Parts: sequence; structure tokens; C-alpha cells
Amino acid sequence: MNPKFKIFQNFLFIGVINTFFAYSLFILLFYIINNKEIAITISFLLSILFNYKTYSKYVFNSQGYKRIYLFTFFYLFTYFINLLHLWVMVDVNKNNIYLSQFIALLYIPVINFYLNKKFVYSEK
Repeated sequence: MNPKFKIFQNFLFIGVINTFFAYSLFILLFYIINNKEIAITISFLLSILFNYKTYSKYVFNSQGYKRIYLFTFFYLFTYFINLLHLWVMVDVNKNNIYLSQFIALLYIPVINFYLNKKFVYSEK
């Protein structure tokens, strides 16, 4: 099997697990506190370490925490994209919060994969 395809295949599998983890956290937190900004912030913060470990181990075959700062930087970048997405979808267009976050989780992981592959786990 082509190694690049294997990495992407692993990313898709782990991405589903990570997305389920993040979305479940978001739903629970939004249900409890009824504030999308706080719910998405806590969800992102708790997801950073979980996602770093799963992507490092199962997608990019990396050990340790030497890349966590760069990983966190790009993860925070997509956090702001997610906040902007929710603002447009929920506050401006008056869409359902749960559906809006689900839609964000269809494209934000792809952005994360690209940024991680290109900058965090690149073979320089």
C-alpha cells in the first residue's frame, strides 16, 4: 500500500474517533452551560492533548511531546476558524448550534490534517 495513502487512511480512522470525542464534549458542555463560545473553548482545550496523542501515535508514528507546541499553535488557528464558523452559522444565519458545529467538524479536521502533515510532522 502507498505510504501516503496509509497515512491518510489512518488519519480518517483516527479523525472519526477524535471528532466523536470533540463533538461529544461540545454537546455535553453546551447542554450544561448554554454558551457556545465557552463550550467550544473547553472542548478544544481538552481535545488538544487527546488529538495530539492519537495523531502522533497512530497517524504520523511520532513519540513524545517535542511537537506539541506547534501542534497546539495550529490547533488554536483552527479553533478561531471554528469560532468564526459558529458566529456566521448561528449568530448571523440563525442555524441550529448542534448542526452548525457538526458541519464545522466536516472540514476543520481536513485543515488540521494538512497543517499537521505540512508543518508539525513534516520530514525536513
